[in-house]
Amino acid sequence: MQYFTISLVLVFMSWLIFTNENDLFTGSGKSDFEVQVYERLVNHDNIQEAHLEMNITAGKISLNAESTSLLEANVRYFDEEGKPEYSEQISSNNIVRMNLSENRQNSSVNLTNRRNTPEWNVMVRPDVISNFDIAVGAGDIDIDLSATQVSTFNLSTGAAQANVNLSNSLVSELEIKTGIGAVTLDVSGNRINDLTAKVQGGLGALTLIVPEDVGVRVSATGLGHVSARGFNRERGSYKNDLWGKSDYSIDVSVSAGIGSVTVLSK
Repeated sequence: MQYFTISLVLVFMSWLIFTNENDLFTGSGKSDFEVQVYERLVNHDNIQEAHLEMNITAGKISLNAESTSLLEANVRYFDEEGKPEYSEQISSNNIVRMNLSENRQNSSVNLTNRRNTPEWNVMVRPDVISNFDIAVGAGDIDIDLSATQVSTFNLSTGAAQANVNLSNSLVSELEIKTGIGAVTLDVSGNRINDLTAKVQGGLGALTLIVPEDVGVRVSATGLGHVSARGFNRERGSYKNDLWGKSDYSIDVSVSAGIGSVTVLSK
């Protein structure tokens, strides 16, 4: 396995500001709320495909595929506007569109007091063709959809640290947009289809993990530094030796502001 790490002092300082400055993200400055718990369990027969949309202002978010239900959610929140709302639509061809989002009219969330940080724990079934559209303003994001039938995946964040594991999945299209923070994206493992990915970053670092036995091209633009040992550089692209030769391929377009791009092969 090849592993490369780029440290970016500016990103680290920005992250410290995000996690410690009350006035930047907290709004009201309130620190003590009574914890409330929201739970939702969704089951439908004969569903052929599922779409999940989530819109969250801030918090700690965990999404994985360890449920036997279409959707299983447990959310800890601390004010009424942070209470999740769920809605769904089921089409005649058994496609369900689910929306699990906050009922928040303003963006005031206190992240400096860890006891009062909203926590979203969401699980889905791994054996249903799924599409995800997730937007998170700020927080810690941990997504593990490895070995699932996820088809498309979209993640948009403002100031966050995100770990996204899509290894050994069927994902064919993905897009990640970030403002400030670090993103680790794992698309390694066995592939039985092509993957097209777009990553847009502002200030931060991207770590991209790809399989070593699949053709991979990474096209990068911006002011960031790219580290991709074992890849051949051709103008603005980095290609491994299997690009154009393997049955399936991974084509990644990275648009970075100020930061770094690190490519790992395993």
